[in-house]
Amino acid sequence: MLRYQSFIVLKLFAWGDRGERVNKDLEDLEFVLSHYEDDERAYDELAEKLANGGIELLDASIYLLGQDIYKILQEKTRFALNEILNQLIARLEHEPPSLGYQLRILQRGINSLSSQTNKKGES
Repeated sequence: MLRYQSFIVLKLFAWGDRGERVNKDLEDLEFVLSHYEDDERAYDELAEKLANGGIELLDASIYLLGQDIYKILQEKTRFALNEILNQLIARLEHEPPSLGYQLRILQRGINSLSSQTNKKGES
């Protein structure tokens, strides 16, 4: 069975390959990101960020999904994925905010662990 993290990555790379010719990838991404919930884990793992306003509860599950994606990808693949996310977010800037906003939260989650890894390496 395909996990959510893998499905999101697959759909993002598929969109990157096909571009605007196929909206099915975007529809699938929007559906999963709109329905994915992991509130219990959000309270457990993001209590401090939730308390200080660093992340909203409604965004926490997508943020955690981004962190999960970070953990399954190698650096080179994460870089390529971030490039696709940047292109897609820029394309969706002038569209209704839901998918573009969700993708920005996903990207924040992915990049949040990248900055933690860099800080550990600098110590």
